[in-house]
Amino acid sequence: MNPGPLLDSAACTFAVGRYSVGTIQSSDQVLCKAGDSSNPGGSFFNFEMPQSVAQARIDNAVKPYWIDPVTGAKTAASPINSVISAQFPAGTTYYYGPVGTQGGVYLSGQNSIQIFIPNARAIGTFTPIKPLK
Repeated sequence: MNPGPLLDSAACTFAVGRYSVGTIQSSDQVLCKAGDSSNPGGSFFNFEMPQSVAQARIDNAVKPYWIDPVTGAKTAASPINSVISAQFPAGTTYYYGPVGTQGGVYLSGQNSIQIFIPNARAIGTFTPIKPLK
């Protein structure tokens, strides 16, 4: 499969590896995500604000912990305790499409669309805006 302009590791986060390319037209465009208020960056966002931790995990296929399938070792954690707003400069390229499954209950919502911005931490401004339960 040709992942297009994204590396396989990013392309495979979209359902069946399908995504489209967009450009932020105005610095007023605000994206959001569920995340950790103490470390609010990241590369995955949504157009819609998440309403709960459970909804964010299921709709966006965000596991609490990421496990190496070969060794069984925990490789990362994805804490969620806040809604985070994210702003990027006009002209920022983003990739968007249906969220790919991560297995188990992390199947993604039926109409869940994710936005991926490579190197988002280097170009975005992130602000925790409200706690999420």
